[in-house]
Amino acid sequence: MGTMMRRGDWRLAAAGVAVAAALSLGGCGSGDDDSTSATGGAPATAGAESTTDGAAEATTPPAKPSKRSRAAVTLPATLRTRSIVSMEQDQGKPQWLAGDRQRVADASWKFSSGTFVFATTDVRTDLYPLRGTYRAAGTTVSFSGQGSATNTVGSASATMEGELDLSTGSLTFTWSTSSGQGAVVNGQNFASASASMYHGEVVVR
Repeated sequence: MGTMMRRGDWRLAAAGVAVAAALSLGGCGSGDDDSTSATGGAPATAGAESTTDGAAEATTPPAKPSKRSRAAVTLPATLRTRSIVSMEQDQGKPQWLAGDRQRVADASWKFSSGTFVFATTDVRTDLYPLRGTYRAAGTTVSFSGQGSATNTVGSASATMEGELDLSTGSLTFTWSTSSGQGAVVNGQNFASASASMYHGEVVVR
């Protein structure tokens, strides 16, 4: 106590303080720290506010995006499938469902001057589009469309019917198809038949 520090000793002491300060800061978010935040993106921020028990304060997770609200539609219009809410198979082979579901996803629904037209992709051009009529009562539109085709080996038919809610763009449908083929070979009759039916709901725009 009371001893004056020499200039050389003063410099050594100052250097020691600087080194100690650098070491104490080395664990607080240095450039080599590759830790990430709980959300998996940006590096964690040093010095997070602590609770009374010393643990880092939890960060509120971001809110999940809300579902896109359904929008009203007006007629006349050519509407397209926006999303498939549900689609169930009532008749037919299970392996047909994926392809027919895609056809509903690709579909257009035309309502104009009392005429209804259902068109889609990857279908028989002699059978589709299906055509029919529609009738509006308030915000509910009832529709029905049909198609048929006949050739030298058989025939086919299809029907699309349902209701459209103009206030929400929700469209419920029943879609059915049937086909039959026959031939006579060496005096023997050969025939085959198939049918499918679906019901579901889509949102159109």
